[in-house]
Amino acid sequence: MTINHHLLNAIGVGHSKVDIVRQCAAQFGVTSKITGAGGGGCMLLLLPRNAAELDLEALQNAMLEREVDCLACGLGVEGLTLHEA
Repeated sequence: MTINHHLLNAIGVGHSKVDIVRQCAAQFGVTSKITGAGGGGCMLLLLPRNAAELDLEALQNAMLEREVDCLACGLGVEGLTLHEA
């Protein structure tokens, strides 16, 4: 993910805010990359399986201090489902 992030930055789809988020995440041992959409819109952070609850809260607080919104989601779970009557 880190290499991919740097490659996307190299082709010009990066943003200074993205680098701030990546550096912040790295301080907590979290890997991150820009989604590829460009312009600093969204990033993906991959948390380790053994991430302690306190570490997650500290990471979220560090992001909020940098005026970054965090949305948590799980991998391998059911997503949006449309049920028709």
